[in-house]
Amino acid sequence: MEKRRELERLREQLNQWLAEEESDNDWEWIRRGEEIVERLSQLEPENKNLRTWFAQVLCRYGRDIKLKKRNFQKARTLFEEALRFDPEDPVCRYHLGHLELYDRKWRKAIQQLEFVWKSTHQALKPYHYIRALCSSAIAYNQLGDPKKALELLDQAEKKTDSHLYQTEIDNVRLQVNVREKAEAEKDECLFLLIEENRRLPITYGEACELAEEDDQYVILDMRRNAVFHGPCDSVPLPDRLVKLLQCLLKAAPNVREYSDIRAEVWGEGEDVRDDVVKKMIEKLRKRLASCFSEPIDQIIVNVRGRGYRWECEIPYRIIVSQDDYEYVI
Repeated sequence: MEKRRELERLREQLNQWLAEEESDNDWEWIRRGEEIVERLSQLEPENKNLRTWFAQVLCRYGRDIKLKKRNFQKARTLFEEALRFDPEDPVCRYHLGHLELYDRKWRKAIQQLEFVWKSTHQALKPYHYIRALCSSAIAYNQLGDPKKALELLDQAEKKTDSHLYQTEIDNVRLQVNVREKAEAEKDECLFLLIEENRRLPITYGEACELAEEDDQYVILDMRRNAVFHGPCDSVPLPDRLVKLLQCLLKAAPNVREYSDIRAEVWGEGEDVRDDVVKKMIEKLRKRLASCFSEPIDQIIVNVRGRGYRWECEIPYRIIVSQDDYEYVI
């Protein structure tokens, strides 16, 4: 009974910690989360889902480059610990594969991700298969095998009937085609322009020009630190709010369900309550409020009982580095 009460208390602390993410001190916020997770792990030493979930949180956080690298190292350790409990866990391998991709260890990334897209494990969801195939295609392309990359993208297309997934596949296909074009023309396109109905590789000069404030678009510029340009103001955005905004933009004008938001922004494996999503949406609204003349709750609309929807009449434009796999994938 005492153990159960302590577990409930710590899980409540964990949800409060998530809702406090926009702390002024990133390092302190991460440290407190690690302390809570460590105490939970001591009470439930065989709870690999907790390790996997917290590792996903670490992978998605880090405004400071040193903190981000440190979080990736810690996440790798947690994924490897979880694999010791279940060496066949495809979700752990999925995330380890993407850490290898980030470190540009292409062959190791392929080894982990191939295990995922060949698996029939019930824990895997459609996006695991599709993103594993897309990321494998990126790795093969970097190794100089665009033919294999395109074959994997064709496989990914056969697994999706969702517009959202098709967009991600198209993004990677552009990278494969851009590499071939760059090798032919010796003029590499380093950035990707993402709009509602098109994905276009662009040069550095084009990225600078397109990132300038434009009354015809709202712009999420992620060339360096993320900045959102609205019709009335421009504001910087921290990592989690960038993920949350992208989650809404990619689904627009459709509703983004609570479950999809939790999975895309925080990862799966541990319960993130809807009230945490609501608090983070309020933080995003507060951050973007000065960018619009309309009330921000008419831009980010609550669809009661389901989730949220982006309802800005002005079309969006996202500019991101081709190498920023976390956002392109």
